[in-house]
Amino acid sequence: MYGLIVSQEATDIFRELAEASPEAYRPDLARSLHIQAVLLTGMDRPENALAASDEATSIYRDLTETHPEAFRAELARSLNNLAVLQGGLGRLEDALAASKEAVGIFRELAATWPDAYGHELKQSSRLVAWLLRARRRGERRRRR
Repeated sequence: MYGLIVSQEATDIFRELAEASPEAYRPDLARSLHIQAVLLTGMDRPENALAASDEATSIYRDLTETHPEAFRAELARSLNNLAVLQGGLGRLEDALAASKEAVGIFRELAATWPDAYGHELKQSSRLVAWLLRARRRGERRRRR
């Protein structure tokens, strides 16, 4: 619980700083939201975790538009986290879209830097496979 309180305080501070100086502090706000999402997940608060993860992903997406080399990998990681949360809440189509986007980003990064991103590409691909299996299981259940 203490970690979540500290994380919330950090997020609030970075949110204020990002409002005053977006270029300098939006990356910190996104990281803080990501940490908050992880902590909320561990506290079995998936809806709150999803909201934090969604906001972090949105910020990383914006940052990637202006500074792709600096933030593409962070966007892909954030998309994976978002996909896990969406999948856990039964939003499989949203989860698949996010995880497939992450795979595409990691595929491009791994083509240039295989040692740095090859493992994350494999992990992202496994997530897509897991989500596809979950979707098939759901489809089978509905047909019964």
